[in-house]
Amino acid sequence: MIVSVPDSLLASHRSARFRRAKGEAATIDRAVSRLIARVERDGGMPPERVKAEETPAGDVVAACEALSFGGLRLVLVEGADAWKAADAAPVVRYLEAPNEGSCLAMVSAGPLTPARGADEL
Repeated sequence: MIVSVPDSLLASHRSARFRRAKGEAATIDRAVSRLIARVERDGGMPPERVKAEETPAGDVVAACEALSFGGLRLVLVEGADAWKAADAAPVVRYLEAPNEGSCLAMVSAGPLTPARGADEL
């Protein structure tokens, strides 16, 4: 799981568990549940859950950039490995200067799909 989290949220939790979780689905589910609970405990909004296979990366970025009047906005992308590198380009650009009022969590079951096949490298 890759997460872009505002510094204010991570002030007391700088560990890697919120940035990357590998392993079994239960471990990932626990990490996501703890992130959701932390955002809600700190006055944030309920998560906006999307599936990468159904949602273009540009729509995810738009959700992250939207103004939030109800606290921190958590955008949770499930199945992020469904995007090819070119599909995820808007998210990569967004991560260069993320919205401090949003938390983007991307969960994948496996590695991200490369831009080119291994035989082309």
